[in-house]
Amino acid sequence: MLRKNIATIYDYSVTNRDALNDTDHTSISVSAEQVITENLSWIEFNFPDIAISPSNIHYLVFSTEHINDN
Repeated sequence: MLRKNIATIYDYSVTNRDALNDTDHTSISVSAEQVITENLSWIEFNFPDIAISPSNIHYLVFSTEHINDN
């Protein structure tokens, strides 16, 4: 679930990692227009196929190019 700051214009980067400060397994870009401002909403995205272990914890990290939009 995600929502954005009303002033957000930059695309979001969504990455998959084993730990918050680890290297990315994969990443995609989500357009700022896909994210609504008023309420949290589910955003659907499709990572390229990667091998992961269901028994391990994986983190999805969302960020933008501009620090104030994070």
